[in-house]
Amino acid sequence: MPKNSFLIALFLFLVNLASAQSTVPVIRAKSDQIHIRDGAFLLEGRLNPKLKPDRYDALRSRAEKKVVFYTDVDSIAVTVKPGSSFDFVVLHDRDSCFQRISGNARSYTKACAGCVIDQDTIPFTFGKGNKIHLQGSINGSQLLDLMFDTGASTTVLYPSAKEKGVKLAFDGTTENAGVGGSSTRQTSSRNKIQIGQLIWERESVLFVEQQADKADGIIGFNLFSDKILEIDYDHKRIIVHDRPFTVEPGYSKLKLSYSGYLARFPATVMKGSTPQTALFVFDSGSDGSIGLDPAFAKRNGLPGDMEELGTSTSHGVGSGSFQNKIVLLPELKIGNSLLTHVPMTVPMPEGNEFTSDNVFGMDVMRRFNTIIDYQQNWLYLKPNSLIGEPYRKPVNKTWIIAGVIVIVLLLLGTIIYFRKNSKKQPRLS
Repeated sequence: MPKNSFLIALFLFLVNLASAQSTVPVIRAKSDQIHIRDGAFLLEGRLNPKLKPDRYDALRSRAEKKVVFYTDVDSIAVTVKPGSSFDFVVLHDRDSCFQRISGNARSYTKACAGCVIDQDTIPFTFGKGNKIHLQGSINGSQLLDLMFDTGASTTVLYPSAKEKGVKLAFDGTTENAGVGGSSTRQTSSRNKIQIGQLIWERESVLFVEQQADKADGIIGFNLFSDKILEIDYDHKRIIVHDRPFTVEPGYSKLKLSYSGYLARFPATVMKGSTPQTALFVFDSGSDGSIGLDPAFAKRNGLPGDMEELGTSTSHGVGSGSFQNKIVLLPELKIGNSLLTHVPMTVPMPEGNEFTSDNVFGMDVMRRFNTIIDYQQNWLYLKPNSLIGEPYRKPVNKTWIIAGVIVIVLLLLGTIIYFRKNSKKQPRLS
């Protein structure tokens, strides 16, 4: 029997032995690129024959749902129930790619007997760059400082978390891709996360070897992907709703669409009298105000003749980086609100041919009390007490360097002066 056929037969035998799934479907692919439709999310990925199986964790749901797996020539629709999994094989070239779609992600429970899960409040603090910081523990650790990132789809831990007693059993790897390349990260699939009285079981965690964000890790939106999330910046609290509720007057209602895991909503930037409407990502892991996709900026002639405030450098998970120009945007319209004189970051054209997303960071989003309805895919925004706060000013590195040079020259001058004068002092006999 050929080696490839033997592996398929062995995999099918083990899966049938371990589960009630009587037969394992086989689909085909010519390309290693795949897409997964999970509710409103359309995700991209690649086949990996080295993983046996290569597991996709479906976003948590309280009811069964359909997940569709697409190759370039075939597809399979899977009904995923909470707590269940589904196995199949993708034949690609000479490789057999063993796939598993898992519904293990569950809603949180409470660490109290008889507690009703209806509405739960999580206090937060503002960290560096006005990012949202929560306190929680993982696998019975000490209290951790965890940043809440609406642009992250998994829990991430940094080395400081291990120093606070987090123990991880690594059982997989993933490619963490971004600007400047990609890095292979270790993952752990069965972890207990607790924030206050709220407990998530069997959660995946990605470990990053470099410390970042002045936190012990990141909590992604995926913990709440079956909820309605209310972020109240006035009172520094997140309210988690289990079912729909009546939104009070004063909120703008915007439809959410998705690019991969990222929720996007429409907003309008003004170049002179010409409005440019686009979809923007709300990224609470960003401390900036507005960041433009290079392709969108080039297509619409931005920034044009806008006032320049400075420059910045963007880094990714790899070693690469690129330069940005920071300009002053005259007007920005979000829902029913008009913001004026907002700093906007636009990548410089040289060498920036990549495609990303238009992004709103915390310097804009903290000004709006926010309701994210992940159940029906709506975003509600209402200006809060921070709406008139000044925006963060970009750091002008040229002036910093010039200032450092001046200080160094003054110090050198002082040293030379005292040395010369010390030689003129009369000697005491």
